Amino acid sequence: MHPAGNQHLQRVLHMQEKMGQGSAVIMKPQEMSVKELKSAIREMGLENRAKGMTVKKELVDLLLGSANSSVIL
Repeated sequence: MHPAGNQHLQRVLHMQEKMGQGSAVIMKPQEMSVKELKSAIREMGLENRAKGMTVKKELVDLLLGSANSSVIL
C-alpha cells in the first residue's frame, strides 16, 4: 500500500472509532457513488483538485491517482 494511503486508512479508522461506527468497509472507487467519492476526496484533502469535476470518472481517477486503489469509508 502506498504510504499516503496507509496514513489515510489510519485517520479514517481512528475517526470511525471516535464516531462509534462499526467496522470499516473497503470499496473500490469505481463502485462508489458520486456522493461517496466526494466525501472521500474531502477526507483526503483533495477538494481543491476536484473543483469543477462533475463526471464520476474524473473523481475516480483523482482518487486512484492520489492513494491506493481502495478507499476506506
